[in-house]
Amino acid sequence: MQTLLITYDLVGTNASSSNYKNLTDAIAAYGTYARAQDSVWFVVTDQTPKQVYDDLAKHMHPSDRLFVIRTQRAAAWRNAIAKDEWFQSYLKD
Repeated sequence: MQTLLITYDLVGTNASSSNYKNLTDAIAAYGTYARAQDSVWFVVTDQTPKQVYDDLAKHMHPSDRLFVIRTQRAAAWRNAIAKDEWFQSYLKD
């Protein structure tokens, strides 16, 4: 299992649209996830960044921006949306 960082900018998708809900539901479907900021998420998965990208891109407008990268364990954060315990479990050395 690896922890992936997902970040996006909605350029062509309205945050109140069903596409946006489908996107956030698709991220949550990975099961072990945390939302760090409004458009920054972490997921724990066996899938590669490219596989996650391909899955999430289906729920986005072609002009929206999407970035998926494997994280390393060392991290620091402040005032994340998710609880600190999640980050301590999946991101801290």
